[in-house]
Amino acid sequence: MHSPWDKVRTLRQAWLKLMVVLPHERGKGIMKLTNHTALIEAGIETRFGPEWPGRRCGAKTRSGGACQNPAIKGRDRCKLHGGLSTGPRTPEGKARAAAAHTKHGRRSAAHVEKVKFINGELRRITYELKRDGLIP
Repeated sequence: MHSPWDKVRTLRQAWLKLMVVLPHERGKGIMKLTNHTALIEAGIETRFGPEWPGRRCGAKTRSGGACQNPAIKGRDRCKLHGGLSTGPRTPEGKARAAAAHTKHGRRSAAHVEKVKFINGELRRITYELKRDGLIP
């Protein structure tokens, strides 16, 4: 009698046999290269394999080749290379994006001005204390 986990175990073993692990990545459990035809023969479908007929992104990668991710519907690039977002188009949207661009407020003009004022006051106080001989 077979348990439901037998099929899972069999598929996992097939998957591990089909994966090629680079020697320096072996201890990390990161699997880099996949044999797609062997996966398909084992019954594990690959969604965007080498024979996929759809449009590819085609953006130039750091290795010099073309990106093989599928292009977003109605766009020329994948979600990683700018196909997902078009950015603001209306003047109101552009103004909203410019106003919301600060991530944390530590570099806003008001904050920079306040920091400059505080540092100036500290320099002035330190100078006066040194002049009066209260600190070396």
